[in-house]
Amino acid sequence: VIDSKSSIITKMKIDDFILHIPDLFIEDETSQSDYIIDRLTSQRLKLFKLINEFDVSDRVYLGVRNDTIKSNVKELYDSIIKSVQCFLDGHFEKSRNIIYNTFFNRDNPKRKALPIRRINAFEIFYRIRESQTYNLYSKEEMFHIPFEKRGLVSNQRYSISGYPCLYLGSSIYNCWEETNRPNIDTCNIVGLRNLRTIDVIDLSIPQMEKMDFNAESIYNLVLPLVCSLKVKNNANYFKTEYIVTQNILGCIIMRNSISDEPIELEGIQYTSTFYGQKQCMFTDKKLLTNYVFPIKKSKKMGLCDELWASFEMTKPTSLTQIRLTEDKTSDNNNFYKLWNRKDERNSYERSILGFVESKLRGYFYGI
Repeated sequence: VIDSKSSIITKMKIDDFILHIPDLFIEDETSQSDYIIDRLTSQRLKLFKLINEFDVSDRVYLGVRNDTIKSNVKELYDSIIKSVQCFLDGHFEKSRNIIYNTFFNRDNPKRKALPIRRINAFEIFYRIRESQTYNLYSKEEMFHIPFEKRGLVSNQRYSISGYPCLYLGSSIYNCWEETNRPNIDTCNIVGLRNLRTIDVIDLSIPQMEKMDFNAESIYNLVLPLVCSLKVKNNANYFKTEYIVTQNILGCIIMRNSISDEPIELEGIQYTSTFYGQKQCMFTDKKLLTNYVFPIKKSKKMGLCDELWASFEMTKPTSLTQIRLTEDKTSDNNNFYKLWNRKDERNSYERSILGFVESKLRGYFYGI
């Protein structure tokens, strides 16, 4: 860290490092190479730079020397880069297996670099689906793409062609951004909540506390950072930024089919790549969290029974339906008073989308 007034280099404390973590997830697009391995190398150097600036007095939190941390981080990045190179060389299974052996294999001591989060029961998520009309879909049509239409499933960041998954967001706004800003007035909107605990790989921008910070906290940054690379060219059919993310999805499917570990990893949580972008309307990263839950068992038609039984869903609605059917004379109605309210809630909660979320949450609580 450089003091601009005195030009004296000062060492970074753990608190400062934690504050700089979100910056690691934002690339400087003007100076970045289009070559994926160059970008991974640049990202690693950026992380190294922060590690180098640790204050010696704060090493007690790390538990090991800076050089040891950098060596372990380099090993993790080396494995990821090797996996990417294998994929580019056409060795697709080998590419996935490198990621599996590095992060998922229970016999590998480096497996601690796989960040895992337990989602408690009854956490609320959202999902939207674009509609060309003002009609509402059924609940089943608001879930994952059915098996008889799996031909519609394309390759995306956490999507493998032909393999249906359930995609959810932490906010309606996030879902709208992730679906490329369709006409929100005609979009169908639902709320969902999980009916049991679910363990997921947490690839989101972490919330860290100094008291819990150690070397493992840094190792756990590697996969989220690698998976956060923003696509350079959306027009491309093949996107190199998706090599690692799709391998991780494949590793989850592979792990759950061959592993006897007591904890089943059922999905992935990650921060939207819209975070930190200029066009983002809301800056709270809690609003910009995505979830992907792959199917557990395929069949000829319909939906995954296991996934369907794991979630409860509201009836589909839309902004248009709410505007047209709300009783604006009711004392309990806040829809037409949103812009005049001044309370402690943040700007998103006071927005139209925040209001719709409150209505959907009310469904679960019987309000």
